[in-house]
Order: sequence, then C-alpha cells, then structure tokens
Amino acid sequence: MYYRVRWLGFPPAEDTWELRERLMEDIPDVVKEYEATLALISDDSDSEDDHDLVSAIAHEYPR
Repeated sequence: MYYRVRWLGFPPAEDTWELRERLMEDIPDVVKEYEATLALISDDSDSEDDHDLVSAIAHEYPR
C-alpha cells in the first residue's frame, strides 16, 4: 500500500507516493494516527469534514 505524502513547505506538485512499510519504519505514530482517523471517517459516512479530520494529523517531518 502506498500513501501520498504532502511535504511541509513544498507545493502539492512535489507530493510523493511512499510505501506504507517505509513510513512505518520512519514515522509509525503518524501512520497509525492517520489510519485511525480514516477508520473514524469510514464509520461516520455522513461527515462533511472528512478532509479537515485527515488534515488535522499533519506533522512536520523533513523531506
């Protein structure tokens, strides 16, 4: 599984696709928090703020 990563300080055109296993090696807490947030979103299909929930877990990590 791959996740699209938006890097802090870079425009969306610089997003990259990163392998989940690689992210779990470097930032496991962020991946787990993101996946927990996705589970909440899928449980609440009526939520209009899905994007805000996912955006709320953004963290600063060097590229």
